[in-house]
Amino acid sequence: MKRRIRFQKAVEEWLKYKRDFVKESTFMMYSEVIYNYLMPKLINKYVHDIKSEMIQEFVIEWMNNEDENERLAESTVKNIIVILKDFLKYAKAKNYISNIDFALQLPKRVKCNKIKVLKNQEYIKLINCINEKSDIKDIGILFTLYTGLRIGEICALKWENIDLESKTVNVCKTMQRIFVRENGKTYTKVVVTVPKTNSSIREIPLNNRLVEILRKIMPLDKETYFLTGKKKYIEPRTYRNSLNRLLKKHNISHINFHGLRHTFATKCIELGADYKTVSELLGHANVNITLNLYVHPQIEQKRKCVELLELIQ
Repeated sequence: MKRRIRFQKAVEEWLKYKRDFVKESTFMMYSEVIYNYLMPKLINKYVHDIKSEMIQEFVIEWMNNEDENERLAESTVKNIIVILKDFLKYAKAKNYISNIDFALQLPKRVKCNKIKVLKNQEYIKLINCINEKSDIKDIGILFTLYTGLRIGEICALKWENIDLESKTVNVCKTMQRIFVRENGKTYTKVVVTVPKTNSSIREIPLNNRLVEILRKIMPLDKETYFLTGKKKYIEPRTYRNSLNRLLKKHNISHINFHGLRHTFATKCIELGADYKTVSELLGHANVNITLNLYVHPQIEQKRKCVELLELIQ
């Protein structure tokens, strides 16, 4: 016989259980999904009343909300569904429900694969304006353009992770600001953790120009953060401002920090690097992610293809 329990009580019980098995940042992400998206919908429901049709309505509402500010990205909705299903597995084990057979569909959206990267002239201009006399935060921008690191990875990087003899950098940590809900209070804090996936833990070669610059600025204390040369770090949201200032200073069109990573990958592929290698440099879980993001024929390639038809006699 199923035990009658309201969603709020059961999901708080589940969160308490999960806390011992996941990273702090993951737990806080679970909490935010529960309290921001699921609790408002299910707070007065019993767990055994949660049906596939009900969740399907929520999915459509989240993705097709007329208010653009309330509309959720497909990736966010998928994340909500994964967390809900994880909770329902727990609920089934506790005999709160008899099954977890959810057949959900996401509304179709037109996807835009176009990603913003630096144009060649701006790419060269940005690289040339950064040298060993530049601010270390600017050199961090150059480092990102030459390695493809995520902003959380460059902020968490320490000098001890850089080996100038072997000309490599070991990427093994990431930094993020997480939202904490605790004892009825909410606040944010910065955490440095291992990346979510094993593929994100990787070794990346450094080119000679970057190595020469790094040799001149490497501090004696290797346990300091790369972007400061001190024990104190710069967090991602602050470091984004450094990029914006640098772009404005040199009159380069705006691009967000992730665009530097896109630029790195795009340049590698344009110069003939194989997709598997680029995928591993980026720390993607599989090569298909890289292919879907970056391997799209440019307009000139398409033009050459179409013009081949003129050769038919």
